[in-house]
Amino acid sequence: MHRGYTFLWRKTWVNPLLMERGKKYSRLEAWLYLTNVLAAGMDVDGTGLKRGEFVVSIRYLARRFNWSHGMAQRFIDQLLENSMISRVVRESVHQAVHFIVCNNDIYNPARYTERSGRKTPSPRSGG
Repeated sequence: MHRGYTFLWRKTWVNPLLMERGKKYSRLEAWLYLTNVLAAGMDVDGTGLKRGEFVVSIRYLARRFNWSHGMAQRFIDQLLENSMISRVVRESVHQAVHFIVCNNDIYNPARYTERSGRKTPSPRSGG
């Protein structure tokens, strides 16, 4: 029961059949949103963001999750306290904060196949 993985399709988050407008996210849904949507991208040139990193404001999360600002802040604080995410310290003009998902490669392993289906070497295989 506690072994293996289940892939979660990212388009699940925009599927009209599955989305319930105005629904309050559970803590699990919020965590999955952070790891599966916000931090799941590839390295993005120009932004400085890498896989497993995201920049977001508490205000945005509160709106997205249909939570109060305080509830969203407490959730982020608890993730930080439990080493599930870490904060990247840098000065910001905006209220957005830069985070890294700890152990992101466990939640979102890098794909080793190109879209064409050709396999690319795994970093572990050495080539």
